[in-house]
Amino acid sequence: MNDSNQSRVELRKIESVVFICRDGFSELGLSYVGAKVVHSKVAGDSETFTFRNPGNGIGVEINIFPGLNERNRGFVAIITRRDGSALNLNEYLRVHGREDISKRFTNDAPVADIAPFVEANLETLLKLLSTDLRDIIDGVRWESVPIDWKGYR
Repeated sequence: MNDSNQSRVELRKIESVVFICRDGFSELGLSYVGAKVVHSKVAGDSETFTFRNPGNGIGVEINIFPGLNERNRGFVAIITRRDGSALNLNEYLRVHGREDISKRFTNDAPVADIAPFVEANLETLLKLLSTDLRDIIDGVRWESVPIDWKGYR
């Protein structure tokens, strides 16, 4: 199977898992807005899914990287506000001493089926959104978290 076909197969698997988990976001007041495939020669193809609370404008963007061609799989979640500010979930977890959770969002052995990786990370995200991050997605409070540029800035 060539790279393009493999990418399409993996992205379809990702889409089907996200579709199954959409109800969990709805229960938190987050409506499904849409998805888009992002092509990158550096990171490979990825897919971004957007959910938004129509009342307060808080959004959750989920970027999933299938990890083809020797690249790591990745799961990145960003919470956004109407004013353009954003909260990167990995940085939030780092600041709050929860690197144990953020480490799960990268898989450096992408030989297994991607569906369990996506499902497990969506479950983790939904749990965080319904507990630690609930006040943030409800628009009750906001948290600014510094980004650790790891020497790149």
